[in-house]
Amino acid sequence: MNQHYDSYEEEDFLLDDSFVRYCLGTDVVATRFWNNWIELHPEKKTTINNARQLYFLLNGSNTAGQFKKHEEVFRQQFQQLQQSNPVVATTVTRNNRWLKKFILYGSPALLLLFAAAAWLIKKNDAVSKTAASAYTSITGYGERKSILLDDSTRITLNAGTKIIVSPGFNKELREITLDGEALLDVAHNPAKPFIIHTPSMDVKVLGTVLNVKAYSTDKKAETSLIRGLVEVTLKGRQKRTVILHPSEKIVVEKDVVVQAAAQKLPSPTADSSFVIKPLTQSPQDTTVNEILWTRAKIYFDDESLEEIAAVLERNFSVAITLSQDVKGYRYTATFERKSIEEILNALQLSQPFDYTITQNKFIKIAKKIN
Repeated sequence: MNQHYDSYEEEDFLLDDSFVRYCLGTDVVATRFWNNWIELHPEKKTTINNARQLYFLLNGSNTAGQFKKHEEVFRQQFQQLQQSNPVVATTVTRNNRWLKKFILYGSPALLLLFAAAAWLIKKNDAVSKTAASAYTSITGYGERKSILLDDSTRITLNAGTKIIVSPGFNKELREITLDGEALLDVAHNPAKPFIIHTPSMDVKVLGTVLNVKAYSTDKKAETSLIRGLVEVTLKGRQKRTVILHPSEKIVVEKDVVVQAAAQKLPSPTADSSFVIKPLTQSPQDTTVNEILWTRAKIYFDDESLEEIAAVLERNFSVAITLSQDVKGYRYTATFERKSIEEILNALQLSQPFDYTITQNKFIKIAKKIN
């Protein structure tokens, strides 16, 4: 669960969008996620508190818009400081950990200026690296966000998703690596194919709208095509490709491929490893069910309780354990802006089970005892 945050230092947290919204206190989802994450990781409380101190030193009581405006003031101050003492940039960049002590013990007169300098150096350094090396964007549990790539492709990331934009993106090729779920509106450019790499398949597009769900922890992966044409290459097979047409999706059973590779068996047949299905639409409107998550809805289509638990963990930043005898329970349902308790209570009506919630974040589900 968001293991990448375990290695974060104060400055790393300040460069995380969801953490900044948590500091602002204006995003309920971000606030809930970080409160839960901090409780689950008490060893990081000191680091989190230091990061919040630095944030408020940089931002004071300003709003997000005001903070953006003051960033230029910080930049001008730092440039003046750098001209008078060029060593500052090197010192702060090479030893970011020095900032911890400075936050806690530095003189008030210079604290804000040096904190701003460190923050801006790290931010500018991250931006400069993006052009030459891989760029990574991550969403925490309970968080969604959109990013715009250099080629004007817009990507919306679902909760618990990691996307890596390859070095040299949009120079000759456009390649990204996805672990999670994303809705992509790919800019049309036949000369530069857009390729999405996932653990079980590669998806090649020229210009289209599609949804790719490929969490490395899930047993299934799928690509849903909304508009355009895509070529899906299934990994573990020699030149095995599938062409998807609009309103189609491919569902890949990852375990079948992994087990075959591990046991050095022949590549599984198409029938045993994947299936092509038509997309389905919500009865309330024409929205495709496979992208309802972009509208803050949760949709299950004949999914097991084990699969549903993984979705709920990502959406509500909780940890769910299931007894073996309930993992295979299957459900089809759509939920809009419901709490996790409301969802579990509704699922109980179809296939009964018992559940307990501890500290608002640990959930145990077991077979109902009559």
